[in-house]
Amino acid sequence: MIGPVVINVMKIQLDQVFLAHTKEDHEQRWQRFRDLYDTHYGDILRYIHDEWINQVPEAFLRFHTKAYFHLNELSISRVEGAHSALKRALQASNADLLLVANSFAITIQRHAQAIKNIIQIQKTRKQGIFHKFLRPVEHQISEKAIYMAATIYNRFMPDTDLNKPRIREECSGLAIHTTGIPCIHTILSAERGPGLSVANFHPHWHLPAAIPAAIPASTWNPPIPASQVQNPAKAVTRGRPPASSARQAISQTISQTISQTISQTQRSTQRSPSQFEIIEQQIIAGNQAFEASRAASRAASQASQASGASGAGWDTSEDEGPRRSGRAPRPKRRRTDETSQGETTETDR
Repeated sequence: MIGPVVINVMKIQLDQVFLAHTKEDHEQRWQRFRDLYDTHYGDILRYIHDEWINQVPEAFLRFHTKAYFHLNELSISRVEGAHSALKRALQASNADLLLVANSFAITIQRHAQAIKNIIQIQKTRKQGIFHKFLRPVEHQISEKAIYMAATIYNRFMPDTDLNKPRIREECSGLAIHTTGIPCIHTILSAERGPGLSVANFHPHWHLPAAIPAAIPASTWNPPIPASQVQNPAKAVTRGRPPASSARQAISQTISQTISQTISQTQRSTQRSPSQFEIIEQQIIAGNQAFEASRAASRAASQASQASGASGAGWDTSEDEGPRRSGRAPRPKRRRTDETSQGETTETDR
């Protein structure tokens, strides 16, 4: 079993393999990594080589990704997050086309409003800037871009620290071409001068001077009226329909429930019921109908028994009780009741 210390050391050394700037440097670092761990962890190394390095090297190896403008976003987590937000807004996988269009439009509008609020906060909040060359761009550049520029500076400076990498004499321009952040050479020049300016950053990182009070209609699709979006027409085919009558009834019930949910959503903030809740309500309604039918059958059975008893000739007089007509009355039963004085008296029932 691999200990946590060994795992951390292997991750640091593996990151150095992935961050090599050239293919030759990557191969040399990978060979040194294999020489260290191949004896005890050969299975893990073969998995990394076969599933990662050989399959999708252009997705994460530095000497491949440095050719693209990626703004330091090297994973799909932001795309997955946006996908999850759209799925949460939709709530049901069988909604109609109009509900899907309106849900997506409202979600995008809400997301744009959240970004607008973040920009307003960054333009007014005091940022914890410790480097003087970053102060001229405070409240003009995104906080993430300022943090990335400070990270580049702290990675190489102070140059007297022997544990930090040496600065190359020639600038490759890799930082500005891939992330839109000034490189260490530009940062050092700004440190000796008046500091960094907004022009040193890509326009993606600029905070707009003025944000419109309302989002322009041209930047997002407003809710679409029902007259413009219709469900596909159902084709009428010959012969028996593909779905049974029970499934058709369930589908109609679900469609009615979704239509009611849409009207409720437009005038309320309550969430729409899930598919599980819809089916559960249908089951409860079916059970209630079954119990009602059983109660009606039980009442009808009791009524038929009562009518049969009256037709057989029973006499229900109050003084002598029920008896068969045409027969002598039964003798009265007697019982003894014990009084409080201990005496017994015979009373008729």
